[in-house]
Amino acid sequence: MHDFFKNAKEMNESGFVKMFESYEIGIKRLNHILHQDIYKTEPQSKIGRRKKFLSHIKVSEQNEYNKEQNSIKTKQINDDLPAVIEGRHYLQQVMKEYK
Repeated sequence: MHDFFKNAKEMNESGFVKMFESYEIGIKRLNHILHQDIYKTEPQSKIGRRKKFLSHIKVSEQNEYNKEQNSIKTKQINDDLPAVIEGRHYLQQVMKEYK
């Protein structure tokens, strides 16, 4: 997966469902356009050609979301740090006793 999509909000089950549904809808719509504009076997209808099925996210919005996620991870690391240090001291004591 590309780094750009690594922390995307839509990288979950509902996001994937929307993506695959929009793909299927797009294929059907392109086939309708093909029959209307190229083969001319159906009457031409331009309704719904600009309809959006997926949400649009600006790069600045994604960057803001990434910053929030990083600050949450940093907070979790800082919260866990005393336990890690305590475990480290315990290991040092065990190593001294072992020698």
